[in-house]
Parts: sequence; structure tokens; C-alpha cells
Amino acid sequence: MLTLAKISFCIVFLVFAFLSQIPLFGFDFQSFEWGLFLYSPTLLVVFILSHIFKHNYAFISLICILIAVLFGLPLFSFGGGWQYILQPSFGYILAMIFMSMMVFYHNYHSENKENCCRNSILTLLFANLFGVLYFILSNHLSFIPVNIFAFQLIFDLVFAMIFLWLFKKNQ
Repeated sequence: MLTLAKISFCIVFLVFAFLSQIPLFGFDFQSFEWGLFLYSPTLLVVFILSHIFKHNYAFISLICILIAVLFGLPLFSFGGGWQYILQPSFGYILAMIFMSMMVFYHNYHSENKENCCRNSILTLLFANLFGVLYFILSNHLSFIPVNIFAFQLIFDLVFAMIFLWLFKKNQ
């Protein structure tokens, strides 16, 4: 019963992350002024959930959410249905599934915690890059504006490093 509660918590937390955008500061390189950047915390949430549980509930929750979305529930920011596979943002979903497996593996099967942190950060970096490459390829080679990708990546990495530092302090 506790396992079902943990999976339900992960599902709710992930759906909330999929549908929310946090306003943070950003810099527009074209107009050379500070502005608002809408940060999507989804990769960070998957990263954190893969670290905090002793079982990979993040992976199970992502698979449950993906199945629900493919059957039509609009849990992602661009809706739902089987045609979501053709959306340029579907690469981030695939990257999150891969990232949940790799971060969980590094966290619970690594002898050296320093290597675990480094490998987890590299996995987060790879997930961001895979999502962008999938977006570019599935969107007929249309590029994401550099400032959007750069700030998403920077905030993901900074928040992940803060989490790892806090997580390391508690162990």
C-alpha cells in the first residue's frame, strides 16, 4: 500500500511539473536586456525523484503518465493522444525515462558518491541535449532559440547541484 502511495505521489508531482512554468530571470541576447524566463522544472523533478526513493518510482510514474497520455489524457503541456509521439517535445519524455533509469542506477549502484554526483549531472546534461536534438530533428531542423535552451540547461544544472549538495549533507 505504501508503494502505491509513493507512486501516486510521484505521478502527481510529475504532472504538476509538466503543467507548470516558474518565472525566473533571463537575459535576452538579441535586445541585451534582462527579462522573464519561464522555467520548466520537469527534468529536475525526475532527477530529484530518482534520487530520493530506494526504488525507481520516477521511472514507473513516467511510464504510467506516458500510457495515460497516449490514451488521450492531456497531462503534458501540448495535450495528449497517440499523436503526441509526433510532437517535438516528445524527445524530452524519452530523455526523462532514460534519465530516471541512469540517475537511479548511479545513485544506488555506485560505490563512490563523488562519481555518482558527477555521473548524475552528466546524465541530466545528456537528457537536455537529447531533448533539444529530438526537437530540432522532429521540427524539420527548426532550432530552439539559444537563450531558451541555455537558461533551461543552466537552471537545471544549478538546481540539481544544489539538490545534490543538500542530499549529500543529509547522508
